[in-house]
Amino acid sequence: MFVMSDIPVSAEQEVRALTYCLLAFAYVDGALDPRERNYILDVLAGLAEQRANRTPLSALKATREDFLAQHFRIFEDYDSGVRDYFSESVSEGETHAAFIINRLKLGCLQLLVQLTCELQHLIVSEAERLMHADGFVHPNEAAFFAEVSALLPTEVKLDEGGIESIESIESIESIEATELRISKPRELPLKNRENPLFLRNNEWEFSRVPDAFATESEAEIQRITNVQGLLTSLQASGSGVLANLSQVRDLEAGPRWLDGRVYVQRPDPKRSYELLVLGDLHGCYSCLKAALLQAEFFEKVRRHAAAPDSTPEVSLVLLGDYIDRGRFSFSGTVRAALALLARYPGQVVMLRGNHEHYIQIGERTVTPVRPCEALDSLAGLDAERLLKAYCRLFENLPTSFLFGETLFVHGGIPREETLAKNWQGLKSLNDQSLAFEMMWSDPSDVDAVPRELQKEVARFGFGRRQFQQFMKTIDCRLMVRGHERVVEGMRVTYDTPDAKLVTLFSAGGRENQDLPGKSNYRAVTPMALQMFHENGVTELAPFVIDYKTYNEPEFNAFYEAEMANAART
Repeated sequence: MFVMSDIPVSAEQEVRALTYCLLAFAYVDGALDPRERNYILDVLAGLAEQRANRTPLSALKATREDFLAQHFRIFEDYDSGVRDYFSESVSEGETHAAFIINRLKLGCLQLLVQLTCELQHLIVSEAERLMHADGFVHPNEAAFFAEVSALLPTEVKLDEGGIESIESIESIESIEATELRISKPRELPLKNRENPLFLRNNEWEFSRVPDAFATESEAEIQRITNVQGLLTSLQASGSGVLANLSQVRDLEAGPRWLDGRVYVQRPDPKRSYELLVLGDLHGCYSCLKAALLQAEFFEKVRRHAAAPDSTPEVSLVLLGDYIDRGRFSFSGTVRAALALLARYPGQVVMLRGNHEHYIQIGERTVTPVRPCEALDSLAGLDAERLLKAYCRLFENLPTSFLFGETLFVHGGIPREETLAKNWQGLKSLNDQSLAFEMMWSDPSDVDAVPRELQKEVARFGFGRRQFQQFMKTIDCRLMVRGHERVVEGMRVTYDTPDAKLVTLFSAGGRENQDLPGKSNYRAVTPMALQMFHENGVTELAPFVIDYKTYNEPEFNAFYEAEMANAART
């Protein structure tokens, strides 16, 4: 019998672990059917009754109904999270089913390793009862049971010694570091609702008329070619900068370099810096435009050009995933990012995300990343030359930016096995395997994700101490990454003195017309991040993106054109 702790915090932890594991076992055969749902809710109702009955009346602060409501909220939250897995992107050679099962296993592991060995055994036994409830054990359920059991340190055998770490990772010493402050998200009002011609002149959709599209696409190919030439020039000037560096502190303070696919800069202690950082944009052009203007990016660039010794050096850092999901991918976020990079090559860092991945098969350009709304938007047009240009561009985009003790990257850290085989100092950030994996990985709540679990899918997880060890290796204490839909827009996933990880997501908005009406990205509060660095102090200041202003036709030519077309019809 599953007997819960009398300590409220422990009891809730146990309910969370049991609820998630039951849901995981229910979903491994493809869907949560009504019988399974009712079974789980009956179990949670029984636990609510147990908690109410075991709480002394003199200490009773919650009724059975209160416990029941709490348990059902946990169920609904986890069920919603699992269903969101079905809309996540997957890579070449894997299915959504494989990705989902991998995430379910990792989720079970994250929650179970926090409990005693006995509770692990009881929870997995309860999941086994769910498997047998209909008199038939689905092969996926049997395989999942065996795989989850094998991942646990105790393999769900009772052990008086408790739980040990999954991996034996060497003790991590603190590195010498600048002071790091993270402020709470804030509103950042627009000082004026300007609509710069530089942006507005690029706000147009590709025509669906063949001749017009042919002319427009050739102009776009030229824009892409120019940016590729710019990147090639930057790479030539920075080639070899990382060759003999094991840590960023080995680099002389000064300007930013681009060595291969890695931007690197050690800040000059005599200067101040301001970085505007944007996470995934996914076709949300209004979010990009709003963040630039809320942070006064253009004005600050002008001020620094006029007075470089008395004003902060300003940069825009884009963490990738410009395309898919939203309505304005190629015509909006990609075109604007390219225009920004071409106009401000010394101020703009444009990184590659996992969605910026196209390949050539014969004469066709395809993407192994699904879903792929941007590619689909050009269906029916003679767009092959344009798509090939995007393919070449994506292959040439940088994948990481080392700024002092901060690493900017789209996804996270490489697989532990790949790192052990391929790491040879900072130049290894250009290693093709490591760079690819760093566009796809996600942090988890465990200390270390087992290597066999990491190898199952392209979008793999890594653990807290694996992250700390990687950050110690490169002499960094802060990672800012995107890739992961976090509904609050910014999340501090790991927060230790020697290594912090911040996830930033800049697409979203409950009423954002840049997104389809049923997109789960509408649940996100899109955030941008200002990073201030001066006198050995780094401050992160997130702000809420005011996308609503730039959904208005007056300030967005995409919507102005839509309004004009609607009026004509």
